[in-house]
Amino acid sequence: ALYVSLQQRNLYGLLAQFNQDNAERKIYWLLSLLLDALKRQTHAEVYCVNQDKQPLIMALSQLPSAMLLAVSESWKQCRHQLVTIPAINKELL
Repeated sequence: ALYVSLQQRNLYGLLAQFNQDNAERKIYWLLSLLLDALKRQTHAEVYCVNQDKQPLIMALSQLPSAMLLAVSESWKQCRHQLVTIPAINKELL
């Protein structure tokens, strides 16, 4: 779903994927992909965690580094709130 959303330049299509009980795990996985894309940009592909998702990592690595870092920071904050605030409304977050 993420690869298709990237190709269509429509990341809003992913919102439903994160409005589930396992949202924290999905956000963690997304963060690992974003960090792998940054590793690819710095020619450190051998350190990528998601070796089975190379096409997706390549697509993400086409984005500017500043954007990848900003998006990563936003998702880290979102995940932190999901983990630390009891009974938070995931849909509103």
